[in-house]
Amino acid sequence: MRPFLFLFFVFCLISTSGYSQLYKPVDTINKKRDELIKYFGERTKELEADFNSFVVKDKKTIKSFVNERKQMFDELTKGNYLFFDKELEEYLNDLLQNIAKKNGIKNSQKLKIFISRDTSPNAYSLGDGNFVFTLSLLENLDNEEELCFVIAHELSHYDLGHLHKRMTESMKLVSSTEYKTQQKQIKKSKYQKFSRSLEYYRELQYGNNHVRRKRELEADSLGFIYFGKVVNNTHNAISALFKIDSLSPTEKVNLDLEMMKNHFSTPEMPFDNQWTTGYDFSKYNYQTKGKVDIFGTHKDSLQTHPETTARIDNLKKLLSSDTTIETAPSEKFRKLKEKIHFENLYAHYCMEEYGRGIYLIIQLQNMEGRTEKQNQFYNYMLSLFYQRLAEARKSFTFKKYVDDVDYVHFSKEYTLFLTILDNLRSSELQKLANKYKLN
Repeated sequence: MRPFLFLFFVFCLISTSGYSQLYKPVDTINKKRDELIKYFGERTKELEADFNSFVVKDKKTIKSFVNERKQMFDELTKGNYLFFDKELEEYLNDLLQNIAKKNGIKNSQKLKIFISRDTSPNAYSLGDGNFVFTLSLLENLDNEEELCFVIAHELSHYDLGHLHKRMTESMKLVSSTEYKTQQKQIKKSKYQKFSRSLEYYRELQYGNNHVRRKRELEADSLGFIYFGKVVNNTHNAISALFKIDSLSPTEKVNLDLEMMKNHFSTPEMPFDNQWTTGYDFSKYNYQTKGKVDIFGTHKDSLQTHPETTARIDNLKKLLSSDTTIETAPSEKFRKLKEKIHFENLYAHYCMEEYGRGIYLIIQLQNMEGRTEKQNQFYNYMLSLFYQRLAEARKSFTFKKYVDDVDYVHFSKEYTLFLTILDNLRSSELQKLANKYKLN
């Protein structure tokens, strides 16, 4: 888990003049880590007992599962990764309990949603009645009914026993070449330690690509039934699908070079065209390069779920009408979204994804309907991101916080942004930090 700089950030917020009205992110430094470790540990023991009761079992596989799960929760409960906010948590869990009770789900009191600062719009079941929803996903959803479908979908994974089924399959395959190959691939993952643990766990929960597709469709179908008992407009299930686990980084606006020039220029530092050196538009030939993302998934589909079109076609068969009705967000949802908007942006700071945070803000600054409070927060966050990158450039750790330029995996706009950012020196990054701090 990356180190977090929350205390430094709060100090800056309190001590900086001119920012007295600035939105202050929720303090989620985890003061109850031992309590959480104990809570998840008890659930792990329950799962371990379940797996040991199987007719066909493999103790080595079960032990590996338990160890990986412990490691995942050890990392997940460190620092500022989990987001705790009483109002938002109660809201989400009230929706979860309502859906569970309306559909007769047993042991509904054991169900609980946790919130993470992971910047990918996603939600997943831990297979034990606990679920994790990211702030980025909540930011993407437009109304309460879309949220209800996502909850119903993840609840279906749990109720269908997908983790238990996957463990049964794994223990049957434990001596097979296919299983050993899968485990080696996960252990060699290029992602950080926590991501490897999470990837291992999600592999168990959802299966490989073929199995995952089947189980996502199963969860969509059952989830749609659960969903239909608590909402008025079932078409919101389809709109929700477009917002789950979409490609990262966030692409809200098609940014052009002029927008980039405006962002990267200061009165003392006009945009230098040499900053685009290395950007090659001709490399965007998706027919030859393959329009795939970093997980090897087609860019028109979702990263870790089946292709969007397949899931939507499945749901359309369940709809009673083709007529689409727009659903307005409830007042409660709207108010919470205001908080989530700021917190999702701050999450990029917590996760040390400074490049992606800047890219998101540039898009937000080119959208209509911004408030003065939002503009002030955007500028302040930009000053923090650029300050950190200026320091990172000096210490030769810049690439820890900024993605590599990648023509195959990222959009033209994001690749142009990365090219410019890569060409900036520490002094130029510092000037940008000063520009937005003064604003």
